[in-house]
Amino acid sequence: MNYDVIGTTSFGKGTVQQTVSMGDNSTIKITRFKWLSPEGNWIHEKGVEPTIKQEMPDYYYANPVQVEDDPFAYNESDPGIEDIQLMLEGLDYNPGRLDGYFDEGTKQAVEAFQADNNLEVTGEVDKQTAEVLQTVLTEKVRSGADDAQLEKAIEVLTK
Repeated sequence: MNYDVIGTTSFGKGTVQQTVSMGDNSTIKITRFKWLSPEGNWIHEKGVEPTIKQEMPDYYYANPVQVEDDPFAYNESDPGIEDIQLMLEGLDYNPGRLDGYFDEGTKQAVEAFQADNNLEVTGEVDKQTAEVLQTVLTEKVRSGADDAQLEKAIEVLTK
């Protein structure tokens, strides 16, 4: 019996490791098993190809943002700002761009997010704003909102 695989190509982790205690407070990691497809093919470094391709919204892949001492602010450019913009867009705060440049649109989106989440409205992304932004986005992802792969699977199963 064949089943559809819906999504994108998997990472390709094709081995199972186990950490074994050596009895002297040291451990060794050994490879114990290989992941094989139902046909017996090893998926290592190849992954599993979907039979039905379905991407997730970009914000599902936003990276956590590390804010050190200085907040991200207007007229700056940084890969972390790109992730902030992606998160804001995923939460329906339109920053207007997704290229890592902190312009007026990004500032306005940050201010709206801060106001809606009882944060000090500064228009800058400090540690607290970054943490709340990531928490709210994580909650949205975990809720299954915009889960395009699940929606596609339900569509396929109900046909």
